[in-house]
Parts: sequence; C-alpha cells; structure tokens
Amino acid sequence: MKKERANAMLQNAMEMKKIKMNPDKLDIKFINASIHGRTWKTKRLLIEGADINSKDARGRTGLMYATYNGYIKIVKLFVKNDNLEINMKDENGRSSLKFAEWNGYSEIAEILKAYGAE
Repeated sequence: MKKERANAMLQNAMEMKKIKMNPDKLDIKFINASIHGRTWKTKRLLIEGADINSKDARGRTGLMYATYNGYIKIVKLFVKNDNLEINMKDENGRSSLKFAEWNGYSEIAEILKAYGAE
C-alpha cells in the first residue's frame, strides 16, 4: 500500500514535469525524497548510490529543494557529504543559499555558509 502510494506520487510529480526523466531512476527518487522532506529515504538513496548533485528539469538539486522547504535535517545530511557541490545554481541562477535566504531560513543559510556556500 505505501509503495503504491509512493509510486503514484512519483508518477504524479513526473507528469507535472517537476522531475526530468532520465535513465537513472535512483536520482529521480532521490530528488523526490528531498522535495518531500523524507530524511530517512534521502539517506538510504545516497547509500544506494544516488548522485547528490543530480538535477531535475529546472536544474534544481535535492539540496535546493531541502533549503527551499526548510528541511534542516536533510540540509545537514547533504553538507556532510564530500561529493556535494554546494554552490550549484538552477536554470535561473539561484543557489541553495539564495533559496534559504529568500524563505527566511537563517539557520539553514548559516549552515550552508559554514560549508562554503556563497
């Protein structure tokens, strides 16, 4: 039941063109977990090999979605990953730090800056 609901939500997101279809379904699931604040699933997908820097159709990463939505636990998980490219920008030139600042998540912004975000 839970798996069916999760698959339906993922399919729905893809139909809305929030997530770019690409050959690596692991990365799609990873971005989806980041969008919805599912810390345990995000961590599990990273362990399984998801690319922490993967982007959706708008050029947004899991870190961007986590900062935009204020998911501090996911942000903390991401910044501890040595492969994270913290200053990536979406198709409109916005970074994770910019999303955090715009949405008033000062604690997240400070965490990002401590790990080199500009």
